[in-house]
Amino acid sequence: MKKTLIILCILLMLAGCGRSSSEAAPELLEPVGVSIDTCTAEIGDIVNRNVQYGRMIPGTTKLYFKTDGIVKSVPVYSGKYVEEGEVLITLDVDDIIEQDEALEEQLESMKEQWEYELQLYNLDINYVMVELNEIAARQGTGSAAYAAKSVELQQANQKKEHAVEDHEAEVEALETVKAALDKKIEQKELCAPHSGYIYFDDSLSEGSPVHDGGTVMYLMDPSDARFITEGYVSEYDYERFPMFAYINGKEYEVELIIPEEDELRAAQLAGESLQSEFYIKDGKDLVCGDMGALYIEYLHVKDVLILPKNAILNDDGGKYIYVINDDGTRTKRYIETGRTNNAFTEIRSELTEGETVYVPD
Repeated sequence: MKKTLIILCILLMLAGCGRSSSEAAPELLEPVGVSIDTCTAEIGDIVNRNVQYGRMIPGTTKLYFKTDGIVKSVPVYSGKYVEEGEVLITLDVDDIIEQDEALEEQLESMKEQWEYELQLYNLDINYVMVELNEIAARQGTGSAAYAAKSVELQQANQKKEHAVEDHEAEVEALETVKAALDKKIEQKELCAPHSGYIYFDDSLSEGSPVHDGGTVMYLMDPSDARFITEGYVSEYDYERFPMFAYINGKEYEVELIIPEEDELRAAQLAGESLQSEFYIKDGKDLVCGDMGALYIEYLHVKDVLILPKNAILNDDGGKYIYVINDDGTRTKRYIETGRTNNAFTEIRSELTEGETVYVPD
């Protein structure tokens, strides 16, 4: 009896091994009393969106110097309303003015000295030319004395040329230094580029150092509200991908406010994280402080056949699904997929709209 059972088991195993791979996959059994999850292949959209959260803020301008320096005075206080052109900070440039004046005097003295030296060079050249003409008249231009005097004249001209080059180089070096000092003097005052409320922290006071490009104040204009996001959106992405703001349950068109190169440079020098600002079109109902999100559509494919991502399985043969037959059984079917997002995948072949598909989770 025992031997008979063993033979029957072997025969059953051999019968199972002989199943053709082209046959329908065996039905996946679910626990008794548990309904299986399915979905219907349908036409829909594949959308990939990046979300950046943000808020409505007053129009804000970062204020900074384009030079290093020490604060001499801050004639405003944080929260004060200032008018366009009003002086906000003055730098201490007294020492720079003294250096600039000393350089000015040095350049003027060099100019006078050079005029005198140049006259001497010209006199030497003229004197040699007179001698050369006299030799030519007495001994002729082919004489040895004429040749020697010609060399002397050439040397005198070269000496003058070298002196001119040295003088011009020295003047250029001093003028470069003076131009840098003049720039610092011109930038001794930071003025409001427009009217608004000024904000800065307590660390800014008399004697505080400032650095080229470092933000020292913020000028805010509540009448110029815009939407600021937590991340940076480049002009390239703005032109390439559709985007909109969703604020207070409503969708708004947006327009990227492209920062000035100096502003970007200043933020980078100060180690600040880059953010982006947008004008909200038809956003008159919005106020400063309203929270929302910016949606950037990196992919939007319309009217394609889609399935939930978790309906698609993988094995060595590729991607496949289980199609539910009319009698409730399931058939394994390999498919070709297309674009996808975090919820749905495009199905490009081997499936038609309306077919029912098994969903494992």
